[in-house]
Amino acid sequence: MKQKILRWMLLPLLAALLLVCMPVTGASAAAAPETDSDLVSPYVADTKLIGAPTVVFDLQKSSDMTRFPDDRGRSPSNIILRLNDRGEVVGAGGQAIGDLYDVYGSLSHRVIPIVSVSSEAAADCFIGFMQSRLNVLDIAVHSADASLVKRVREALPSIRGIVEYTEVGESLYPIVKESTEAGAMVVILPQKAADAATVSYLQARFKTVWVRAESGGYGDLCECIYGGGYGIVTNDFTAAYEALEKQEKGYTRNIFNVAHRAVPNLFNENSLGGIRAAMESGVTHLELDGHLTKDKHIVVIHDDTIDSMTNGSGTIERMTLEEIRSFELDIKQPHEKVPTFEEVLDLIKQLNAELKTDVVLVFEIKDNQKDFVENMKRILDEKQFYENIVIITFENTEHQLQALAEQVPQIPTANLDSISATNFARNLAKINTNRTGMDMSTGNYSAAYERTMIDHGFVGWFWTYSAAKDVFAAAEKGIVGVTNNSAECYGKQIRYVYGDDVKDAAEEDIPAVGAKIALKAVDYAGKISEVEGKVQYTEETAEGWRCFATFTEELSDGGSRLVYARAVNYLRPEAKSGGCGGVIGLGGGALSAVLLLGVALLFRKK
Repeated sequence: MKQKILRWMLLPLLAALLLVCMPVTGASAAAAPETDSDLVSPYVADTKLIGAPTVVFDLQKSSDMTRFPDDRGRSPSNIILRLNDRGEVVGAGGQAIGDLYDVYGSLSHRVIPIVSVSSEAAADCFIGFMQSRLNVLDIAVHSADASLVKRVREALPSIRGIVEYTEVGESLYPIVKESTEAGAMVVILPQKAADAATVSYLQARFKTVWVRAESGGYGDLCECIYGGGYGIVTNDFTAAYEALEKQEKGYTRNIFNVAHRAVPNLFNENSLGGIRAAMESGVTHLELDGHLTKDKHIVVIHDDTIDSMTNGSGTIERMTLEEIRSFELDIKQPHEKVPTFEEVLDLIKQLNAELKTDVVLVFEIKDNQKDFVENMKRILDEKQFYENIVIITFENTEHQLQALAEQVPQIPTANLDSISATNFARNLAKINTNRTGMDMSTGNYSAAYERTMIDHGFVGWFWTYSAAKDVFAAAEKGIVGVTNNSAECYGKQIRYVYGDDVKDAAEEDIPAVGAKIALKAVDYAGKISEVEGKVQYTEETAEGWRCFATFTEELSDGGSRLVYARAVNYLRPEAKSGGCGGVIGLGGGALSAVLLLGVALLFRKK
């Protein structure tokens, strides 16, 4: 009898928990939830650093909620809120902080919420909260388990996804594949793995990298900043802001040099000759266009006719490949045939191997035909060409994004439409639902809008810059994705600066602040030069010492700029096999040296 009574007493409690945590779908849905469509306006760091990362506060305990704004009015841009299996916000040790509805309300649109889930029950509680209690536009889901991010994103496609990696293997492509399939634009890496090569590899594929700091110490925060990521995840947001405020005007990352239709100033656009010239000159990306022929071949050409670029005429979808190939690209010498998609993939793969580069194909689907993605997938499968491709398209071919998500969900994508500061909030849900980044026209750029994108986990890609001076001007603004018609102009500019670790070091070997230090600079064409840097900060570590330095780069247009490098480690004899931070990242100076060779310094075997 007592057991029956107990069961009857527990039934209301179980029912209440189910109502809170169960996703609401179809006819079973209760009353519509409240809706919050306002965009958060985060605090902007007072720093001279170009393209400074966003500050992400990992909430550890309930008392942390009273820490912002701090005594200088600073609040984190983003906050990670852990959700337990009962749908409660808890601290790092599992202690209760509060109801998600109340905690969210206390943020008052000053801090972007990121809900962290570590179990299916917690994920379902978050889904239930959004579907039945409060539907929030400006919010993200985070987990170290990509399957949980995917579970939430499938139920709540209009929110952003973030996958965290506590370990990073030698091959980075699995991170791209897994996070993209989960619908996550942002990936979080541990500080030790977030060297410039690793960060650039991922961000070259439309990922946004945030870095989790090992501590709130200044050196650890500098390691996170100087790797070129777009976010610092920390337990001490005040220390992060203080680190950012100490930086001189300078750059922690350089542009992605995106060759628009290869090098159209010198070769026929979208030609094999232009592709070869672009890759040999030091580009990071090739932006090329594709159409489907009558007999279901993909040809690489911009217009839907061959009229403007060849000595023939006709509409591509009404012509066979043989008919198209009977004509030649004839705007510039040498004349060439219109290339097929297969030929382009083969050439990129061949030259990446020969040049030891990691050029990524930014492939624009220009075609409305419903079977375009199906035919593209057939070729990608045949060529096994998934690691070095991302896809872009306009809204008038938005159905292609849906086909991509269904048929090749591992390929990162970006929307080419004019999403601007004025319509960002209105388009945010659509961008998230389509699982895309943003690649925008140059007229949409502003420093304030760039800041908005960074704080919301997006990297700014912009098109199309024409002359060389426009490319340099874009780089000076800190724009990263620079699609341009003069990509060959940037080959002699510096892409990375790094220093070799010093083994068997003694305290007297450590250069003082302001002293000169030997560094290596690698330009976009792959040339490695010995350069002289300047020490900005030194500190002792458990393994020895580390020195942070900068290099003043002379630009081809006559200007100059300050470029930051990750730490140079000076290792005591007993610690020479270890090391922390620096460009070591994934396992020692030897690996770092291998990773930093070549134009892209990112070439990795699958």
